[in-house]
Amino acid sequence: MIGIMFVGLLGDNATTVIAGSMAMKYGHVPLKYGITEYSKLFKQEFIDVHDMVFSGWDYMKRSVLECVTNKGIISHPIINLIPELDEIVPYKGIHTDKDIPLENHFNYYYEPETVVQAIQLIKNDISDFKSKNHLENVIVLYMGSPAKVVDEKKLELSYDDIMQFEIKQLPSSLLYAIATIESNAHFVDFTPSQTLEFRFLDSFAKKYCVQISGRDGSTGQTMLKLVIADMLRIRNLHLNAWYSTNIIGNHDGYVLSMPEHCVTKIQDKTNGIKDLLGYDDFEHKVTIDYFNYKGDKKESWDAVYFSGWLNEPMSLKLNWQGEDSMLAAPIILDIIRLIVLGCKYGLCGFQKQLGLFYKHPFLCEGMSFTQLYEQLINFYAK
Repeated sequence: MIGIMFVGLLGDNATTVIAGSMAMKYGHVPLKYGITEYSKLFKQEFIDVHDMVFSGWDYMKRSVLECVTNKGIISHPIINLIPELDEIVPYKGIHTDKDIPLENHFNYYYEPETVVQAIQLIKNDISDFKSKNHLENVIVLYMGSPAKVVDEKKLELSYDDIMQFEIKQLPSSLLYAIATIESNAHFVDFTPSQTLEFRFLDSFAKKYCVQISGRDGSTGQTMLKLVIADMLRIRNLHLNAWYSTNIIGNHDGYVLSMPEHCVTKIQDKTNGIKDLLGYDDFEHKVTIDYFNYKGDKKESWDAVYFSGWLNEPMSLKLNWQGEDSMLAAPIILDIIRLIVLGCKYGLCGFQKQLGLFYKHPFLCEGMSFTQLYEQLINFYAK
């Protein structure tokens, strides 16, 4: 069995993954994953949902059943067939001044005074989860809201330096990452945060022989933009301008409507095209609009302006619509299955071969969607 712990257990993505996985486990819906569905491509056998047990942290003391029912992303008839969802409740979360403001109903969290205390509390929870479920391996997926940007100088700090810092000066995501690694568990950053930019984390993960991966799961628009940008590159069509807008009404959209919490998300949705094309003499604007009516049904619009032979102007309009959590869930399951596979081969440190799944795949700058796909397949097919 593999333990899966979500930071943000009661959020849209985590509850969708858990409810959907358990529905597959009990045969209420067909077994289906993402790219790892095609196991023959990898020439490997993967674990499935029968081998997974779930837990995590949040700022509310509610069950996964209550939250997934209220969200309405997975149909109620399916949810009602999974009574175990009522038994999955979070551990208390960790909050710092770098995280999103605490809302009125966020009243379930630890209040450690130091970085060391915060890390120990998280480690205690991981240990408790392991003990209760007789687990050897755990994967922690950070699904929390993006934090305020950290000063670049802090990213150069060593582990010892971090231990001496005031807790309020650091994002909670870093505390979860350190605690996870020290618990000999694997860490995935599925959000637009700076966590994996802290320089010491790669060597730190190698020291404990665990895998780290991220950042910012690529579920729709940015993935499509990579494909279109690569087509322009191959056909020698010069990009002049690209306008992108995103409309989303879930809690993620609400947080990203706060200017101080959307900086890294905008960067992740912007930089990939420049790296791929190899030039930046074009106008590129990305906006994210919170629109409550849309709920989890996100929508994106792109207007692409480019020129061809003899500078002939051309344009392309794109519209993408889909349930945000339904797009994310199979990607999350793919990452889990591939990290478990990596355990078999003793992989540790940063796993750049998983770059296909992220908007900002570290160490993969300038790679096309096809290159990222081939990198993934070829790595595990060895």
